[in-house]
Amino acid sequence: MNKEEKERILACVVEQIEKERTPRKTRHLRRTAAIALAAVMLLACGAFTVKVLKLDSRLASLLGGTSDQITQSVTDINAAVEKNGLRIEAKQAVGDGHRVFVLLEVTSLTDLKLDQMCCFESFDMESQQTGMLSLSPMKDGVSADGKTLSMLMELSSDEAANNREVELKLKNFGKVINVQEGDEKVLIEGSWKLNFKLAYKDVSKTYKPSAEIPAGEGSLVIEKITISPISCFVEGKVGRYYEDVEAGWESLTALKIKMKDGAAVPVQIDGSSWLSDGSHSSGTMEGVLGKLIDMQQVESVLLDGKEIPLHQ
Repeated sequence: MNKEEKERILACVVEQIEKERTPRKTRHLRRTAAIALAAVMLLACGAFTVKVLKLDSRLASLLGGTSDQITQSVTDINAAVEKNGLRIEAKQAVGDGHRVFVLLEVTSLTDLKLDQMCCFESFDMESQQTGMLSLSPMKDGVSADGKTLSMLMELSSDEAANNREVELKLKNFGKVINVQEGDEKVLIEGSWKLNFKLAYKDVSKTYKPSAEIPAGEGSLVIEKITISPISCFVEGKVGRYYEDVEAGWESLTALKIKMKDGAAVPVQIDGSSWLSDGSHSSGTMEGVLGKLIDMQQVESVLLDGKEIPLHQ
């Protein structure tokens, strides 16, 4: 919409207001409201060219949600490379500050048919310093014609994951999933590089509850909890020191997010660390939520049965 069209719409709205037979004061109020409405109309028209992002149904199914959730945390990528009879495309990503899921599609450009055992013999990410990178076929990820395989890349990192330029390096495509050692079969030799940016918004919220958890003969203090629609990150330290303090931290495995409606969403803990320094020891744990959540509905955290109220 150009400037002239916007002005024309605004003029029509104002003209309609002037035709109203109302007292002066009331007319002024309605005019103000209508002009505000006109501004909204213009914004809406201006947003006509802005793409509304929705979570891909394949990612939604994997993360236990629907395709209309966490749109702010989603970015369409659509970066691709074609080489050696394969097209590899990064379709979409959803993530938070430290974890991201990327939907990939691998398409055969020849007569080669793909299946659930197909993957790359090796994969790596340029500039990844710390963290975990995994790549695997998605459940029921093969297209009806056997030509396209949906794959999931997961990255968890100590560094910020969003707004990050990445280079994914892939090597040798073949049947390497769920096969016995020696039965691996490389179908296409070669290497591929895929460059893209993880340009999504991190909508995580960080809470500082300072809750104390009994552990052994001492206690642990939960200092910070960061929650996003897809994951949870907990930081703690020694409260009252005791000899086997690390074992006490590692035993904290029952983590849930309690919602305002009373539902408790489990957190699958897949990463835990502990820095031993006597009474100054500290640790972290992180995991993926059992389903996507509405951040506005979070009430508290349940850690080994103890409810921890949240405040920022």
